[in-house]
Amino acid sequence: MVLQLALSHLGTHIADLRSPSILPAYGIEFRGWQTTLLAAVGAKTKTVMMPGGYVLFKQGWSSAELGKNANDGIAGFLENWAEMGNVGSEGRRRTVGQQVSGCYAAAPASVAVLIVC
Repeated sequence: MVLQLALSHLGTHIADLRSPSILPAYGIEFRGWQTTLLAAVGAKTKTVMMPGGYVLFKQGWSSAELGKNANDGIAGFLENWAEMGNVGSEGRRRTVGQQVSGCYAAAPASVAVLIVC
């Protein structure tokens, strides 16, 4: 599953870079994490959590909750934990020292590790 998530994230970056429209770094990462989340949900994960405690998905959320919480979680992660801000600036890399039992850790060529259970 980890490889599937990483490839979905990378594939989105490749598509964005080949697109004639130019997105700032924040937009490229936001889209990458949206695609990663969709792949994780499609793989029937129960929870998708970003470092810093940003929960993007929990099984059982309504569609409305998923849309709002996923967007808020990705934005919060990028702006606060990854320190990218919504201005297209380059984020600083951080390391993750947290381990979650019974979960997979995926690092889709970005600034963090995605935790899925």
